[in-house]
Amino acid sequence: MKVLTNTSSRSTRDAHSKDRDHVPLKEGGNSNGQRRRRNKNDFPPPSGHDEAYVHTPWLALISERQYVSAEQRLHDEIIAYTAYMQPTAQEYQARQTVLMCIQGVVYQFLEGQVNLFGSCATGLWLPTSDIDIAISTHSVTDQCKKSVLFQLSSKLKSSGLTPFVLVNHHARVPILKLTTRPEYGSLNVDIGINNVDGVKSIELINAYLANMPALRPLILVVKGFLSQRSLNDASKSGLGSYAVILMCISFLQMNPSKRAQEFLDNPIENESLGLLLTDFLFYYGLEFPYTTSYISVTEGKVAPKSYADWIKLKDADRLVIQCLDNTDIDVAKSLSNTAMLRRMFKEGYTYILRLTALEHNTLRGIVAVNSQTIAQRARIAQLFNSASTTVVATQPWSLRYPRNVPPPRSRPREREREMRGYEYDRDRKRHPTGPSYRYGSIGDPSGRGRHGGRGQDRGGSRVDNNNQG
Repeated sequence: MKVLTNTSSRSTRDAHSKDRDHVPLKEGGNSNGQRRRRNKNDFPPPSGHDEAYVHTPWLALISERQYVSAEQRLHDEIIAYTAYMQPTAQEYQARQTVLMCIQGVVYQFLEGQVNLFGSCATGLWLPTSDIDIAISTHSVTDQCKKSVLFQLSSKLKSSGLTPFVLVNHHARVPILKLTTRPEYGSLNVDIGINNVDGVKSIELINAYLANMPALRPLILVVKGFLSQRSLNDASKSGLGSYAVILMCISFLQMNPSKRAQEFLDNPIENESLGLLLTDFLFYYGLEFPYTTSYISVTEGKVAPKSYADWIKLKDADRLVIQCLDNTDIDVAKSLSNTAMLRRMFKEGYTYILRLTALEHNTLRGIVAVNSQTIAQRARIAQLFNSASTTVVATQPWSLRYPRNVPPPRSRPREREREMRGYEYDRDRKRHPTGPSYRYGSIGDPSGRGRHGGRGQDRGGSRVDNNNQG
């Protein structure tokens, strides 16, 4: 196969690479070694691969045979990757245990429902994916979402489920983020209130999964591809799981390379997953009209931006994806650098073009896993061993935990003190630490509090100013 390359784009990449390698020092910086701070408008660094992402354990699932093309070998590796990434019974149990723990805490002070949404509800999650939880309640209005999330933050920390809770109250949709303790699997959790769009989309996505056999393996590979390049987190200016799913659905709807329909309807029998992944990377890396069009899965087409009055002028050069349920919402709005995303897809496509049928590890340049992922899966398998785990009721709300996982600690008195604005010191009597004490007395320009120091209590112990939950 003869491959045509764009020498101008190659020279541009080389020029950027040289600029990165020779970042000028500040004036007088030779003595202290300080480098120039990168401007936010600088061209983003190329992805490469994190050196830790070198493991491809799914190769053990492949039976060796003769391949006639690199795409055929790539197809087998995608099948093996999908099988390896499927959640185990222990991983299901770990996430269900965390969900039930959070349900028990929420039901102590809120009436409503606590449900999974996102990839956990559709079965499209990777071992490192977050647990997305939606609290649906009529007792919380939009104006008090933030205060309720801070209340929940305090209760979750007191329960013993997590040592770290962060309320991102500056986001357009306030969210609570936490990481569970190691005995609960060290899982990341995102909690939102009345996130109806995420819950309503579950049935629609499951319907597409049932009608598009190639969709699930394609989504899992693309999610791993973006995760390895730190582009999969919407809270960090990346693409969320929902946006990635809609990109894959739209690609299969459009079939831009005009593959035979049987390649899409029977990808396993026709061994076409390698071809479809190659087409996906080419389409979004080189062909998709980001500037003039947006993705509309509902209409099954790529529509002009000029016809959509809900798209703002500042989004002219961005990737725009229409929500399935609320058609006036752009689910790719979190992506801050469309040019970088496009370049990642282009690099992935270029990598596949260089493969041959003799390659033994074709998928490694697209996606791999690190040792932390392998170790976490092994730890969860040990914690939630289905052969030795039995379930018992351990809380008044009939919350059930495995015997080898301790339930969250209940400390109602300390929770009450925290909710009234008190800091509780076990070694000393309690003392009030309201806003004027934490951030300095009112009218004191020095910022020092009543006890003579910013952010310190009378005994000199440090008070966390950044986490009031």
